[in-house]
Order: sequence, then structure tokens, then C-alpha cells
Amino acid sequence: MNIILLKGVFPLKKKIVLSKKWGIFLDNPRTKDEIEFVRSFLKSKVDFQKSKKLEEYFLVSDSKAIIHQAYLEKSLKSLENQHKDNNFFDKTFLGRAKTGNYYDCLTKSWLIIRFDDKGFFKDLRKFSRKVRKEKKGFVMLEGNELGPQREDRALKFISILDLLFLDKFNGNLKKTIILTDDKPITHTMLMIYINGIAHGRTIHKEFDYFTIPDNLEKIIELSKEIEKLSDEQAEKILFIGETIKSINEHHLESKMMFIMLVGALEFLLTHNPDSYRFNIEDSIRKQFQLKVGVVLNRILNMDLDTASQRLKQIYDVRSAIAHGDFSSIKSIIKKQRTKDKDFDIFNLVEEVFNYVSAVVQTYIKEPAFVDSLKKL
Repeated sequence: MNIILLKGVFPLKKKIVLSKKWGIFLDNPRTKDEIEFVRSFLKSKVDFQKSKKLEEYFLVSDSKAIIHQAYLEKSLKSLENQHKDNNFFDKTFLGRAKTGNYYDCLTKSWLIIRFDDKGFFKDLRKFSRKVRKEKKGFVMLEGNELGPQREDRALKFISILDLLFLDKFNGNLKKTIILTDDKPITHTMLMIYINGIAHGRTIHKEFDYFTIPDNLEKIIELSKEIEKLSDEQAEKILFIGETIKSINEHHLESKMMFIMLVGALEFLLTHNPDSYRFNIEDSIRKQFQLKVGVVLNRILNMDLDTASQRLKQIYDVRSAIAHGDFSSIKSIIKKQRTKDKDFDIFNLVEEVFNYVSAVVQTYIKEPAFVDSLKKL
């Protein structure tokens, strides 16, 4: 199927073009196949009950959202008031449901990313049925760019949105708006998807919310900026998207995440020095401090001296991990704990996430500036 499910419920008036050249759209399920795909996915994750024996409206479950239809109806009807000033909101969305079937309304209001696969997956399903009928051994896949490649590109694109718009759940390094099949949907999560994606900012010790609907104009504006990039520049952005996608897949491995994030900064801002004239690692460290520092000063108003010292420590931790010198990492963490008793490498990962976000945002808006900085 050429759609990717997102963590959000919002009935759109019409599809939103995120990338014309890559054929990527934000939408709700429209076709019969799309609706059935989303319906089947939700049925495997959410148990909708009509029984009046339920205490309140839902039961607590670690593996599945168990929700009463009356509670779902109340939640969906609240969307109209919640998004009354949102120009993208379809106020007639309750008419999408069959009489009294709010589960149907939920399905048809789920947010998805649709990518143009040039009919690949539809043809593949036809071929698969033909193979089973004729009992042939395999199907030849042809074309310069197959459906899975287009799906992968769409996932990278979404990962850039993850990087620039989402923070972390407090204590969790995975941050994505992509809804995957490997995790259950609890009742609380379902309510979050309907009303907003919660996230905690560990650095600021506060709790905040991110919702796709409330950020639609910003997302569209960002997409327009990406669309303006040259093919080579856009390819770099997709590479960063692949990095963020991989980071989310390894969100329990903080050291690996840290290395990949620092690598993303090096990729955009440093160049390979002349090995005959410079110590390579020392030269890249100095480039890293200077160039990333300039961007952080420009975007985050971070003092250059403060940024330089902080980036030196970050690069030292990166080198220690890369060379297996974990004792040095422990020493750095121990020193930091004299200032913050709860400090951990998680804090460093979260900090570098913010720096990567700032540099990528700058590259999308001012690619010539970042490219020229890289050459210095």
C-alpha cells in the first residue's frame, strides 16, 4: 500500500501537497483500499466496545486500547470546537461515518502520508494474485525506481519533519509521527493521537504538546523550502532524514544515536582536510567547533565561546565512543553530575538533537550559506 500511517487524527478538507517532485501528500484515507487498510490496522490495535457493563467508558490495557463507542463519539465531536479556527479542518467530517458508526469516522479521519508509487503496489497485488493462481515461482520487478524506494524516500521526508517539529517523550529518545505496527496503541495513546502528541523536554524540565494540525502551516512552508532545493541539496536532506530514521529505530542505544547525530553535523559542515598538512581528527574537531558554533550563534543566539567549548566536549565524547574509550565518557559524565546530579548521556543526545535541528533548518532555508561554510 502506498500510504504511511501517522500518529494523528484530523479530518482534512482536501489533500495537502508536501512535495510535488517526489509525489508526497498529507491526507486522510480516500479510496476503498486505503480505508480498508487503515481500518484493519486499527482493528488490530483498538477494541471498540458497545457493552454498557464497562466501568466509565474504557478499560486499562497494556496491549490494546479498549474504548466505548460513546466515549469515542464524545472525543471526535470535540474536534469541531478544538479546530474551529483551523482553515484545513473539514467541518462536515462527521458525515463520513455511517449512521452511528464513529469507528468508521475515526478511520476516515486518520492522518496518512500518501506517496506516488506509479501504481507499483497495485500492480504488485495483481501480479501476486496471478502468481498464486498460476502457481508460478516469482514475479520480476521492473523500473528505474520501484515502489519500495519511493516509500523509503517518503519515510526519510517524514523523518525530517520529526527532526524539526518533535521533541522527545521525557526519558525516551524515540521521536516520530510515524505510526508503526510493532507497538500497541493504549487508550491513553489513542486519546493523544486524537487530541495531540504529548512530548516532554528534559532540558527545560517542562511538558508541552505537539500536534500536526496546529503546525500545518509551518509544515507546508518547510515543504515549500525543501522543494526549492537543488537535486544535490535535496539529496543531502534525504540523507539526514535516513539518519534520523535510523536513530529512531535504535532509540534504546544512546551511544549509537550520539555518534550518528554528530556525524550528521560533520556531514553538513566539515570537509576532509589535507592529511599531509593537518592531523585529520584534530582538524575536523576544530572545523566542527567553529562551523557548528557559527550556525548555533546565528539560529539559537548562542555565544560563540560558549558554543565552542560545548562543541569541543561533544566532539571529545564522540571520539571516545568511536575509539571505545568508555572510561573517558564516564569521567565527563561524572564531572557534569557535579552541576546536575541527574546528568546522563541521554542529555547529550537530546542536546545534539537540538543542534542538528538548527543546522538542518538553516540548510533548508539558506543552503548556499551552509555550503560555503562547509568549504572553509
